[in-house]
Amino acid sequence: KSLDEDNLGPKRIVALEKEAKEGPRQAEEAIVSIQDITVNYFKETVKALAGMQKQMEQDKKRFGQAAWATATPRLEKLKLMLARETLQLMRARELCLNHKRAEIHRKMEDLPEQEKNTDVVDELEIQYYEIQLELYEVKFEILKYEEILLITQLDSIKRLIKDKEEEVVYYDPCESPEELGALAGAAGLPGDPSAEVKELSRQCGRLESQRGRICARRARLRNRQDQCRENHRLRLQLAEESVKHFHQHHRIQVKRDKMKEEEQK
Repeated sequence: KSLDEDNLGPKRIVALEKEAKEGPRQAEEAIVSIQDITVNYFKETVKALAGMQKQMEQDKKRFGQAAWATATPRLEKLKLMLARETLQLMRARELCLNHKRAEIHRKMEDLPEQEKNTDVVDELEIQYYEIQLELYEVKFEILKYEEILLITQLDSIKRLIKDKEEEVVYYDPCESPEELGALAGAAGLPGDPSAEVKELSRQCGRLESQRGRICARRARLRNRQDQCRENHRLRLQLAEESVKHFHQHHRIQVKRDKMKEEEQK
C-alpha cells in the first residue's frame, strides 16, 4: 500500500521494496523456527514421561501384585500420556517434513526453463523422494503410537472388566439382593455390575475395530512406501547413468581436443 503513494522518495521506495522481498523469507524462517521449537519441546516431554514410566515399571518389580494394584491405574495413565505426547512429537516431525517437501517443490517450480533438464532437477527430485521416504517412516511411527494408545486403553478396560467380574458383594442374611439393587438405583448408586461389564465390553469392541482400521491403513501405507522406494531407486539409477554418460562424453571430448592440438602442431 505504501508503494502506491506518489510523494515517496526513491530511497524510501527502494527500502519498501526490499522489505516486501524480505517479508516472505522472514515468514518462512519463522515457520521453520516454530516447528523446530515444537519438535524440541515434545522431545523433552517424551523423554521425561519415558523416564517416569521406566521408573514405575522398575518399582513394580519390587512390590507384590496386591500392593501394586493401587498404582496400576496411575501407570496406565502415564502410558496414555506418553503415547499421546509421542504422537504429538511424530506429528510435529511430519509437519517439518511436509514443509521441507513443499520447499523442494517450490524450488523445482521456480527453476528457469533453461535449467529444467539439468542436474539441478535430478538432485531436487532425489531429495524429494528422500524426504517422502522419511515422511512414510514418520507416518508408520504415528500409526504405531496410535495403536499403542488403543492397546493401553484396551488393557485398562480389560482390567476393569476383570475387577468387575471378580467383585464379590456380601449381603446381610436378612437383606434381599433385589431390594438392595432397587434402592441403589433410586439413590443413584452403581447398579447391576453385569450392565457395566457389557458397556465396557462394547468399548473394547469399538477400540478393537479402530485397531483393525489402523492395521488396514498401515498396509496401504506400506504399499505406497514400497512404490516410492522403487521410484527413488530408479531415479538414483538414472542419475548414476547420467553421470557415467557425462564422464564418458567428457573423456571423448578431451581425446578429440588432444587430437586437434596434435594436428595443429
